[in-house]
Amino acid sequence: MLATPPLALDRKTAQLYGALQPADFTGGTRAGLVADDIRHGRIPAPSSLANAFERPLRALVPDITELERAFAAAGAPFVALSGAGPTHYALVPELSEAISLASSLRTLLPRTTRIMIARPTAFGPIVE
Repeated sequence: MLATPPLALDRKTAQLYGALQPADFTGGTRAGLVADDIRHGRIPAPSSLANAFERPLRALVPDITELERAFAAAGAPFVALSGAGPTHYALVPELSEAISLASSLRTLLPRTTRIMIARPTAFGPIVE
């Protein structure tokens, strides 16, 4: 389940890359844990879903924490940042949970926020 608020930040990705600091990076262990979970059909642990852009995005767009609070209020098991943002997501095991979460978020977030449900394909990677 994904939610993307409108964000008007000139050269967003360049600004975020420019704001990164060494402490924002991990040694890659977490990425290995996520890959292992996906390989074995498990939902990755939230603690493994680190994103180097979290701190810089919050510094440049402090209101993004409202989106994170909305996920929690809607009952999401966790919320994580996708890429350089502003899209955030939560992983849930069942489509019915994603629909319920999306419905709750729709009542909590502005109508300008895009809310989407995505699911993996049964066919594996489309591009190798």
